Amino acid sequence: MRFAVVAAVLFATSSSAVLADWQFTRWGMTRAEFEAASPGSVTFEAPDGPDQVAKGPYRVGLVDVTAQYAFHLGRLRSVVLSTPDQFTCESMAAALTKRYGAPVKDAGVAGLENFSWDDQPGNNAMQYVSMEKDGCFVAYGPLANDASSIL
Repeated sequence: MRFAVVAAVLFATSSSAVLADWQFTRWGMTRAEFEAASPGSVTFEAPDGPDQVAKGPYRVGLVDVTAQYAFHLGRLRSVVLSTPDQFTCESMAAALTKRYGAPVKDAGVAGLENFSWDDQPGNNAMQYVSMEKDGCFVAYGPLANDASSIL
């Protein structure tokens, strides 16, 4: 599966309550804070530099997906959940719509679905992108009006 993931928006599809940010993470947290909070099966692909990515398995309900955690200048900027399984993709889109209602933005084109939601209480911007034959991803990040959390 190949994704050109350029995303700074995120979301959680599980039914658990999200008080702010995304699951065990907090927007703007440091790598050390992330490592202390993570479930333990996450590894960093590029150990040094201004942009770092950690990757590991993640379970959304009963479904296993891949989670990528993007850091810029040592601070968490986004979380991307991806899967090559089209059935899982459809389930994730349905869960987002059920929880957050109709997307605030629908920018799909032939063979590509691209939906966005805003979660004001959780401070999350969420984007769902599905590529007809290559699976999908859901990207989560802080809402644009809370830039202080990522500085």
